Amino acid sequence: MKASPKNSEEKIVKTICFSCRGGCGVFLHIKNNEIIKVEGDPEHPGSKGTLCPKGLAVKQLVHHPDRLKYPLKRMGKRGEGKWERISWDQAFNEIATKLQEIKDKYGAEAIVQGIGTGRGHNDWSARFCNHLGTPNANDPMHFCIGPRCVSGYYTFGIPAPLDPHYTATNCLVAWGRNEIHSHPSNGRYIFDAFERGAKLIIIDPRLTKLASRADLWLQIRPGGDSALALSMINTIIGEELYDKEFVTKWCYGFDKLKEHVKKYTPEWAEPVTWIPAGKIREAARLYATTKPACIAPGVAPEQQMNSWQTQRALYMMMALTGNLDIPGGNILWVPPLGGFFLFCDNEALPPGQRAKAIEGGAKLNGGHEWGPPNFVLEGPPLWQAILTGKPYPVKAIMWMAHNPMVALPNTKAVKEALEKVEFLVVGDFFMTPTAEMADIDLPNATWPERSEVGWFTTPLEHPQFWDKDEFPVFAWVKAVQVGESKQELEIYNELAKRMKLGGFWNTLEEAFDYLLKPTGMNWEEFKKVGIIRKPMIWRKYEHGLFHTPSGKFEFYSERLKELGYPPMPEYLEGPESPLSASTIAREYPLVLITGSRIPVFYHTDQRNIPWLREIYPEPLIEIHPDTAAKYGIEEGDWVYIETKRGRVKQKARITLGIDPKVVHAVRWWYPEKPGPDHGIWESSINVVTLDSPYDPGIGSPTMRGLLCKIYKVEEEDNG
Repeated sequence: MKASPKNSEEKIVKTICFSCRGGCGVFLHIKNNEIIKVEGDPEHPGSKGTLCPKGLAVKQLVHHPDRLKYPLKRMGKRGEGKWERISWDQAFNEIATKLQEIKDKYGAEAIVQGIGTGRGHNDWSARFCNHLGTPNANDPMHFCIGPRCVSGYYTFGIPAPLDPHYTATNCLVAWGRNEIHSHPSNGRYIFDAFERGAKLIIIDPRLTKLASRADLWLQIRPGGDSALALSMINTIIGEELYDKEFVTKWCYGFDKLKEHVKKYTPEWAEPVTWIPAGKIREAARLYATTKPACIAPGVAPEQQMNSWQTQRALYMMMALTGNLDIPGGNILWVPPLGGFFLFCDNEALPPGQRAKAIEGGAKLNGGHEWGPPNFVLEGPPLWQAILTGKPYPVKAIMWMAHNPMVALPNTKAVKEALEKVEFLVVGDFFMTPTAEMADIDLPNATWPERSEVGWFTTPLEHPQFWDKDEFPVFAWVKAVQVGESKQELEIYNELAKRMKLGGFWNTLEEAFDYLLKPTGMNWEEFKKVGIIRKPMIWRKYEHGLFHTPSGKFEFYSERLKELGYPPMPEYLEGPESPLSASTIAREYPLVLITGSRIPVFYHTDQRNIPWLREIYPEPLIEIHPDTAAKYGIEEGDWVYIETKRGRVKQKARITLGIDPKVVHAVRWWYPEKPGPDHGIWESSINVVTLDSPYDPGIGSPTMRGLLCKIYKVEEEDNG
């Protein structure tokens, strides 16, 4: 049944929820420019009328009293909290003038443009970078989906993940991924798979709800993912469980891989992964012999020293078993309507400018003909360029929807750099700790305040469509306006016009018409349609979609060898673990993990939303009962978590669902205290995480699998 207004003063707007990347259908009831009711759209093909707490609480996000509503200019010292309201015209003029001055004096490479949570504007950000002329696009992709993209480029020729097709699978391997928390709208498809009798293998240090339902739960040591993957490949090849026809016809380098993995036996992996060799073999056999089967990789393997090589190994498992681009297997990605990556307009960035990119650890970007330029510029080399001027000075940063003071590892290093950078522009919903450091703050529009042609950059975020559709494109339709907030698209477009960059439009509607050109519709027509869908095509590799030098799926990469990297995945131990740092482990005996998803929050967002905070009011550290008893800690005690870099405190949750040698701290927390830092030094776990050394190929930091110690907070310290 469709929603209907109660009276003539009320209107109902049909749109798509973006409180996370689930893309659920929603009806917003509007009265006097205010959201008065939120309900799911029962005709939406994926969510079918359901919404999670984040979507239902959007009213409190949009109309929150602390929203940034107008552009602000810093009047005092940086981080002092003194601001003056300015007009958008003044903000645009000052930003454009300053960026142009820096570009003229130091070159466009001295400007870093970045995004954080990716509220649908990733392609616009990349386009702005390319036309501005900077190769330095900073965002968190080096530890979130970036390793999957880069490894994809060097393995099957497309910089994108191979995502799982839940709705037809008979075996699901969730590898460091808790789908019902990270993408709640997708949980129904996993539970439907249970009802069909599908097998479930969970690889996670924690006993999640999915792990409690699993046929096999492999309680892995944090950081041991590549060792486990290589030992499972050893079993699949050694016991001849691989798909010989697919491997022979569509894969390159099998004989070399077969020889390479002989040393990675389950017995070798057992002390590295903390998983018994017999259980490793059992998991490999179950995955390889159940057809079709899929692997759902998460961010956990990406937030460690061996990120992209681990992802390559997971892709190889998919190809070895013939589960590539078949119903119930893993999907070979293609862009929507040719749109997302073409819209980035990478040809606009001259090769000479691309060559100036600050490398750091992010040397394997690859696939510029497909995707954003240098999307994995990580923190440490950026901070170094600001602080030391090497390899050249970075003078300006413009961040949209990004809160590095909370989201990036080693908060002290982040703040030190932001105190020195010459010019900082931040766009966000609220005055975050990062926004407090800016010269100019811009009020970003929430999703009910946006109109946009929308798509999701990976099919993983909408598997509900994949039974019948290759890649849906949908309409976000604006419902309300709060203050003078603007969506990021409009900000990029207006700055580009004022800087005379070219490649942009007079209005957003013109841009939307450009995007929709392949459909034969304009924006006004598309809004009435809502979603465009086209038939799914399986086994796309049969039509030439392996864009590798060999034209095949590459177990052995000649390109990687030429670049000085291992042509096949190898095991690499992290810099701070019980195996690599035994001396440190004597003082810091526990393994720290962080970063698991909380279903009522999306990344660093929404912790100030009353309904959601009521569900999850305080930062929690999970501790095994034996460990808690050893350190005199009880349920509800405040506990210090200390590493070599400092300490923060969180509240104890005692659980049997974690190894006694491991503790899990909630991510990205600050208690909204008065003052520019908002209390981030108290409980935000990235105060104590490690930003370097990092993965040598893509720059992923080790945010999971660090060493720590815990002890109870005494009453006098718990103010």
